Amino acid sequence: MLGAIDLQTKFLLPQGEADVVDRLQLDGAFKLVQAQFTSIDVQRKINVLSSRGQGDEDSDGTGKSVVSNLEGKFVLRGAKLTFSTLRFLVPGAVVDLSGTYGLHDEQMDFKGYFLADATLADMTHGVKSILARLAQPFFRRPGGGSKIPIRISGSRSNPTFGLDAGRILNKE
Repeated sequence: MLGAIDLQTKFLLPQGEADVVDRLQLDGAFKLVQAQFTSIDVQRKINVLSSRGQGDEDSDGTGKSVVSNLEGKFVLRGAKLTFSTLRFLVPGAVVDLSGTYGLHDEQMDFKGYFLADATLADMTHGVKSILARLAQPFFRRPGGGSKIPIRISGSRSNPTFGLDAGRILNKE
């Protein structure tokens, strides 16, 4: 990933025999702006995310690369990174999360929302579009678009992404 980063953190490394990662304590915030992924496959996925968020369901991500912004607030204690906020922004979409990531076991547990400028029906076509129109009241975002509760969990090498069905009726 290439982009400009702004990082502010409090840093504490207590004395001790334990590994540095177990003793290191951070409390901070970061912003990564105008970022582009160096992996073509990842950048294509980001391009598709942006296109879908804007209502273009047919994009294959091979067009012009979009830039991403990533920002968050975090605390690191006991080799566990806790994000009170983690926000990923591309044109047409925002992924708003909070959760944890373990530095040793590389396990993640995040929940939050996928916020799209487009409605569910705009992001699909055919029969799915008809079903999406029926479901849209559950996912309506104030001001327009969609607010979809999501969960990301599992290992860094094999994460699972999905709808957090238990929070569909929760109108935070």
